[in-house]
Amino acid sequence: MRIKIKDTPEQKLFVTGCLHLNHNPSWEIPLYKMRGYDSSLEMTESIISTINQTCRESDILLVLGDFCLYLSVEKFCSDVQRIKPKLWFVSGNHNSPWEREFENGRLNGWKNKVDVLGPPQKRLERLEV
Repeated sequence: MRIKIKDTPEQKLFVTGCLHLNHNPSWEIPLYKMRGYDSSLEMTESIISTINQTCRESDILLVLGDFCLYLSVEKFCSDVQRIKPKLWFVSGNHNSPWEREFENGRLNGWKNKVDVLGPPQKRLERLEV
């Protein structure tokens, strides 16, 4: 099955990747510092705010990997609820607990808000813009 996306005034497609929401590594210079923030929380709040200022609920945000790192399913669900557009994920190089839960069918209630476009080896084969 292929997914066809047609950009219309009613539904726009936005593409992003490597958001690394809530990523708080113990690096000498953490990612949030490299991006100009004082904390992981500040970076996450800014990213979510920017998405919500840019996208509508009717839009689709295609996330090309690394939406978040080391995030519990509960925190993932909390963050997703705050983001306006429908989210389509292509798995990145970091597996998060929420991805395993989704693959195991335990997040099927999120189908109207979240979709994972298949396993990494099939990443964009289903997508036609």
